[in-house]
Amino acid sequence: MLQLKVLLSVVLGFLLLTPQAYSQDISKEQHWVDSIYSAMSDGERIGQLFMIRAHSNKGKEHEERLEDLVQNHQVGGLCLFQGTPDKQAQIT
Repeated sequence: MLQLKVLLSVVLGFLLLTPQAYSQDISKEQHWVDSIYSAMSDGERIGQLFMIRAHSNKGKEHEERLEDLVQNHQVGGLCLFQGTPDKQAQIT
């Protein structure tokens, strides 16, 4: 119980200090995010909400489908399963 109280105190302290300590950095980052977001189409914004499952051992047809989803639907991310790290890096 004591550890939980300490953890909560640290997290709350960090959250309370963050806006003051990093307000200039956040505004720069927010400006960049806003500029990218405003340049996106509605379809691109929706695509960014999705993270799709990707297998690195399912063959060429699966890889082509992944490529289509990334290029034509701007999915937000891939969650890689199975296969080797080398193959996963190649797909990425």
